Amino acid sequence: MKKLTLNDYESAVAPILTDLKAHFENKEFVVSDVIDDESHQYVNLVQEGGGVLGVALVGYTYVLEKMGIRFLKLAGTSAGAINTMLLASIGYRNEEKSTEALKILSSTNLFDFVDAFWVVKRIIAWAMKYKPKLTIKALFSAIGLSLILAVVCSIFYWIYRDAPSTPALVSILYAISGVLLICSAVIVSYVYYLYYRFKRSRFGISKGNAFLKWMQGILENNGISSLKDFREKIEKTATHIQLRPTREDHLKVTDLNQPKLEDSITIIACDITKQVKVEFPKMWRLYWDDEAQVQPSAFVRSSMSVPIFFEAFQINNIPKNSVKEAWKEFFLVENLSDIPSGVQFVDGGIVSNFPINVFFNPNLKTPRLPTFGIKLDDDATTIHEYETFGSFIMGMFNTVRFNYDREFLLKNRDFEKTIGRIDVRGFNWLNFNISDEEKCQLFVKGAQTAADFLKKFDWEAYKKGREQMYHDLHAA
Repeated sequence: MKKLTLNDYESAVAPILTDLKAHFENKEFVVSDVIDDESHQYVNLVQEGGGVLGVALVGYTYVLEKMGIRFLKLAGTSAGAINTMLLASIGYRNEEKSTEALKILSSTNLFDFVDAFWVVKRIIAWAMKYKPKLTIKALFSAIGLSLILAVVCSIFYWIYRDAPSTPALVSILYAISGVLLICSAVIVSYVYYLYYRFKRSRFGISKGNAFLKWMQGILENNGISSLKDFREKIEKTATHIQLRPTREDHLKVTDLNQPKLEDSITIIACDITKQVKVEFPKMWRLYWDDEAQVQPSAFVRSSMSVPIFFEAFQINNIPKNSVKEAWKEFFLVENLSDIPSGVQFVDGGIVSNFPINVFFNPNLKTPRLPTFGIKLDDDATTIHEYETFGSFIMGMFNTVRFNYDREFLLKNRDFEKTIGRIDVRGFNWLNFNISDEEKCQLFVKGAQTAADFLKKFDWEAYKKGREQMYHDLHAA
């Protein structure tokens, strides 16, 4: 099967861009009051998590950037955190980044991230390719049936063992029972062995080291080896940003030209040791005392640690005396004994998969720029009925991880006007063995959704809606 190139991806969305630009030929394209000297318009951007479906996020941001949109602040969880880090680390904020991000993703075999025990990795590859209907229930049913047949065969043998001539069928049944017993014992033993490895590896199938190395390599190629380097790149960006001449604003424009790392980037992770939501790099001081020793790739690795599929990401040897002020500041922890010496992180989507509220300022009457959001909708209109225990557990898991962000949107409904929803139904978010053709399809879906969103987004109407929301909030 042909390996798709960067040109193949760009050619696939070229008609979408041509149609979008033609749509704005006879009318002004305005999405923000914040611009730079090159007439780029700035927005904040929040990206939802969703495993390999994150390829669609790149398609969405690709179209935004081709239309001259740039990103002032970025936030994301899991897959959204990956694209957030790519957009933050590649080049500078006035430059187009999605083409390079696409180049990286198009040349990456996502299945390389599944750095599991070789037998398990082959089983996963086979399961993703052939999509068998084999379930845990079916597996144990087969083992149970084998044991029952083995017992029945043994009973027949012992009944006829003293007969003058043992029927040939009984001998055959006895041989079959022995084979079934041996096979069942081997299967049970191997399943137990895999569980032992699973438990020893912090309840994760894949180590996650391959992803960490991949992300760190991208950062180093862009001059970022530590959090200190990351800070210097973000805070020394010499982009002159201003407000549109028609905009009267009591806030200073200079605050846009002096970016702070902690305000510009937000990556959501879940610390299950202390059971708290963590925002990186804002809260990096909870776990380290020297930013020169912190690798920003760790922020993304902690955010994308899908439970069970990846091992929980660990940080050990936390310098308690050095971080105690941070624990007091962020979580009101005052006793040194209450600060862990090591922590484990799982997917940030457990607590906030779509952190659309992270840049919301309820005290700002009229926004200077919108916060665009990108959601990956795979079952938005589905009514779920759970017929198996596994689906029941997954239903509870999804309810927890979606509820926090959904509640914010229900209370602040005007934000719906800034959210693009990519229809990714039919794609498996954990299919890391995804083909190039499927990756391209996701990329195109993201691009088309972005084009449809920009055609209908009305900046002036959105500002009026936010003003009304401001009055409603303060009237209450």
